[in-house]
Amino acid sequence: MKIRGLAYFGLAGVVLACVRPPLVPPSNDSPMVDPPVDTYATTGDTGPAPACATPELEPNNGTAEATPLPFEQPGCGELDVADRDVFAFDMVDPGWLVVEVERVDGSQADLQLVVEGPDGLRVEKFDDTESTDVTLKFEAVAGPHFVTITEENGQGGKRYGYEVLVSEAKAPVEWTRLESEPNNSSDEAELLNDREVSIYGTFDGNAELADRDWFEIQIPGGEHALAIDVDAFSFGAAGDVKVEVRDLDNGLLRQFIDRNVGGRRENDPQGTYLSPGDETIRLQVVEEDDIEGAANWYVIHLALEAR
Repeated sequence: MKIRGLAYFGLAGVVLACVRPPLVPPSNDSPMVDPPVDTYATTGDTGPAPACATPELEPNNGTAEATPLPFEQPGCGELDVADRDVFAFDMVDPGWLVVEVERVDGSQADLQLVVEGPDGLRVEKFDDTESTDVTLKFEAVAGPHFVTITEENGQGGKRYGYEVLVSEAKAPVEWTRLESEPNNSSDEAELLNDREVSIYGTFDGNAELADRDWFEIQIPGGEHALAIDVDAFSFGAAGDVKVEVRDLDNGLLRQFIDRNVGGRRENDPQGTYLSPGDETIRLQVVEEDDIEGAANWYVIHLALEAR
């Protein structure tokens, strides 16, 4: 029979036992190596992680010292008192562009930005009354561009950090047609024949005068309601748009400007003009601060219905 660890064989009264041989001790030819005391590789980075993919590189107070900013990679920095931080990026192909500037957690900065580009483009945008961040969307041309970030009140310090991002974008609003220039005066008003239309326009300037876009609508007999809805500032445009409804003698019939929605200021006008019918009106679309350029765009949605 078998007993654990031993085998017994009855051979002439002799008991034989098979036992496990002893383990061989380790050789002194392979001494133990002390474990490393360092907790990082000798080539490791022992400094703090960067705050973002592209931190500002001071000095960057002008376009000649601008910090390069790749697309889709957040840049960041900290504003000192009366400071201005400049980043540079290259628009390879023309298309819609979005520039976003936001304050980081714990920041007190009230931000504003300026974007400059080829052909003399210069557009400035502040935040609205409900936010300290700024978003700018517009159709940009190819070439080098610069983003300048400042604090609206000239303040700065350790608690005035921000983050900036530039990206390609799609048009934020849909439209059915483009404005037809020249439509810079009441006499040049563009006649609209559709009862429902969405028009894309820009304030690109009118020689020495600020640009005005005029549209004419012939309202048939009977009471009608003309719904007016503008998409601009809230969708990333730089300008603050208003719409004036005027008669053929240029008399003001109705004005649509900024409005209060649930205690919040809405920069894009919206409303309804009620017409007795059988009249011709002209709409003047105006940038309130006479700011010009491709970034000052709008889409005006119009719908005329009989009541």
